[in-house]
Amino acid sequence: MKHLYILILAVLTLASCGTDSGHFKLEGRLLNINQGEFYVYCPDGAMRGLDTIKVQAGRFTYTTECDAPKT
Repeated sequence: MKHLYILILAVLTLASCGTDSGHFKLEGRLLNINQGEFYVYCPDGAMRGLDTIKVQAGRFTYTTECDAPKT
């Protein structure tokens, strides 16, 4: 049974990989926060300024261009 869970996890992980290698996408769900904001910054200077992730109904999505590895 444990092998079945590992197989399902591996299939879902591979299926989530897209062909668009020029973008980074982060999606999530927060159970105890209905709305709010997160501020995104890059400590190594690869991204200029701040960006904002808005949380609505406990869900958020963040997409940005990614042409090189960033922190």
